[in-house]
Amino acid sequence: MSTFKIDGAKFASLEELKASLWEIYKDKMSKEEFEKYVKDNTVESA
Repeated sequence: MSTFKIDGAKFASLEELKASLWEIYKDKMSKEEFEKYVKDNTVESA
């Protein structure tokens, strides 16, 4: 089962990562910028 890591945090799914981090980043960037940030900075590991 894959896990997803970003900013030192590990999540079981990409959806969980986005849902959790959007609450932190929503005041700092647009939804489009957030999606790009996640795409560019998430590491998937087995």
